[in-house]
Amino acid sequence: MSLAHLPAPPLTVDLAEAAGRDEMVIFHCLGCSRSREARATVFLAFLGAIPFGMLVGKLKCTRCRGVLAVLLPWYAPTPAAWVKQYRPQLEPVPEPPAAHVFNYTLEQLDDFDNVVQVRTASVNFEHVRLAFEFDIATSKLGPYRISNRARIVADSRRDFKVVNP
Repeated sequence: MSLAHLPAPPLTVDLAEAAGRDEMVIFHCLGCSRSREARATVFLAFLGAIPFGMLVGKLKCTRCRGVLAVLLPWYAPTPAAWVKQYRPQLEPVPEPPAAHVFNYTLEQLDDFDNVVQVRTASVNFEHVRLAFEFDIATSKLGPYRISNRARIVADSRRDFKVVNP
């Protein structure tokens, strides 16, 4: 079998894979449009396993001292053509749950009953009750209360035993 008939290896998609294959990568500065080649293992220590085509702001260009650059694989045609051809498939970042989704909150209060800190927020009452009892037993910071949205379920000034709502 000749070399012409061997299947081509798949192209690398991120910096860790390129470092595993000991490939070269291109560091393209967006300030002065200068490109430099280096081994992928050099950039892996600084940047981690990032996909190709992402903007990098950690390393300075030696010519213009700019920090905004793009890391490209060795087979990238040009930076502009790379952006048009290859879009990195990034997973969407999940939204954190809204504050009103949590039914029960454990709040630390000041002397005037203003909320200083929300210590625990959960949908499960038992989680908040255990955190309430732990904070009363161990902490000397201030009074605590468990609230179910606007209703106060337990207050550390009045009672130490929490009843189920």
